[in-house]
Amino acid sequence: MSEFLALLLSWFMLSAGCSLAAEVLEGFQLSKEKARWRVPALFGLANLAIGWVTHRMMGTAPFWLVPLVAFALRWPADASLLQLLRYRMPRAIRVRHLGSALLAALIMSAFGTSGEALVSIGFGLLNM
Repeated sequence: MSEFLALLLSWFMLSAGCSLAAEVLEGFQLSKEKARWRVPALFGLANLAIGWVTHRMMGTAPFWLVPLVAFALRWPADASLLQLLRYRMPRAIRVRHLGSALLAALIMSAFGTSGEALVSIGFGLLNM
């Protein structure tokens, strides 16, 4: 599995989490079909940077600790990014308040982290 394919799978998981959050939460809406792919693309870049830094800093940490720390870093970063996008892209994304942003970020971070963990497990199995 190439790194490009891993990035695409991670982005797909993040898109699924974003779409699920938009469907489940009343205070979080994506207005257009294009927004369901553009907004996760921005989150994908931010989460890629967070994941890369986390894996580099914690390279010798136990396997179970790295995804946990990545999730703990992604959650507030995604909520902050949602609040920022709320004002920068008002036609594409609607977030009522910080609570909705935190819940949406929780769902998106859980999907993104689980997707990244599955991809890294897949890399481990393929490299054996």
